[in-house]
Amino acid sequence: MDRKITYITDDARISVYDALYTCTEAMNRFSLDFVEAKLLSQGLLSSLILTQTIKENIDRVAMYIDCTGAVGGIYAEADNNLNVRGYLKNHPLDFKNQIIHSLSDVIGAGEMRVIKRLGIAGNTFTSSTVLESGNIAYDLAVFFLKSEQRNVFISMWVDCDEERRLECVRALFIEPLPNFNEERIEELQSLASALSCKKNKGDIDDFAIKSFPSFNIRKLSEKNIKFYCPCSKERFLSYINALSLKERTDMLNNDSFPLEIQCEYCANKYYIQKDEINLI
Repeated sequence: MDRKITYITDDARISVYDALYTCTEAMNRFSLDFVEAKLLSQGLLSSLILTQTIKENIDRVAMYIDCTGAVGGIYAEADNNLNVRGYLKNHPLDFKNQIIHSLSDVIGAGEMRVIKRLGIAGNTFTSSTVLESGNIAYDLAVFFLKSEQRNVFISMWVDCDEERRLECVRALFIEPLPNFNEERIEELQSLASALSCKKNKGDIDDFAIKSFPSFNIRKLSEKNIKFYCPCSKERFLSYINALSLKERTDMLNNDSFPLEIQCEYCANKYYIQKDEINLI
């Protein structure tokens, strides 16, 4: 089971996210190659990290990266129970003879938008920042600084094995506590920057504790992470039956049935029969 574990030291709060199974499920659902899976994994990790900005269990946060690179966009959404889903705008990727040196070349220039849906009413709050580097972890930290006024450190690792299957998917979020010791925070961030997921791919708890041996690290909480999409045939059918009578009539007269609908967030397919469309 994938997990998020939150720790505290004398100077900082640390959250470690282990999302290998979640991201492998996404990779399989969308039949992604490793480069595509790495992009989507970083998007899913980003939305999980952004749950640091919401409080209630029913709150949700979505991250949208709209960009000029081959991927076109990365979209991911998570709730405060760490149910997460997402997709790439373009896949399979078409590089059009472009030479790719890093993922930032696949992303290009663009914007990161974050949308929070809060409470039962689903009140929406949107903020955005320009992508400064195409490095998702760095640009997410920039978002926290500019939009949330929180100076945080974020690192992500998405590694594969020799057969190009996901082998390690983790993220690290470090936020200084009030009255922190600046030298200790710099030391903590320096240690975090040098970490390797492949070299430290054991249990997530060992990963955090062994990575920062000189810090008085204590576990605060633990939550499970899973890929989850609330889509259903009934939900899609309600959208169709909410269309105008003319639109539904045109659909019945011109579309092929059963009508195939694929959820863009999870790739589930649903089939709608003619007699399920209401003309009243």
